[in-house]
Amino acid sequence: MLSGSLEIRLASGNKKKFYYSFSEQKPSFSELLIPQFRKYKVKTKSLSFNDRKKLLTFKNINKKELQTFSNELANIILADDITCIIANDLGTFICLEILLSPKVETEKIEFVLEQAPFTLFPKEIKKNINALKKQKIKVIQGQENHWLNQHENLISEDKAQSKIFKVAA
Repeated sequence: MLSGSLEIRLASGNKKKFYYSFSEQKPSFSELLIPQFRKYKVKTKSLSFNDRKKLLTFKNINKKELQTFSNELANIILADDITCIIANDLGTFICLEILLSPKVETEKIEFVLEQAPFTLFPKEIKKNINALKKQKIKVIQGQENHWLNQHENLISEDKAQSKIFKVAA
């Protein structure tokens, strides 16, 4: 099971921490073979078995669970005076889903997202990309040994895509 977390900082100075776990589809043996990952233009030699499993989890994220978790976040945003949301791993995808949907006003909230394979974010949700134009988003690099550090092109498809997502570090 892959997970993510959100740290919500309130105007009062208090913090709330939420942890999310997503169900995983067990990939077939053939899905985990190196040739299956060449289409992502990654350095396949440095793509470990665990990295491939994580990539498949991000690629095949359960969209119903993603929507359920983003609805929970929307309710939290509506109920509290939030100044900042810090997300990591699949928590980053929860934040992107809320940012790209018209569920709640998020323009006054700063989003700090740990790097994630943004290129694998569900394309059907990416349709409302203009929603990000007024948003305060900062992408931080994961720890030095973060599994994505060797696969930079999964973080943004190209410089233009990076600007669309406002993921300039």
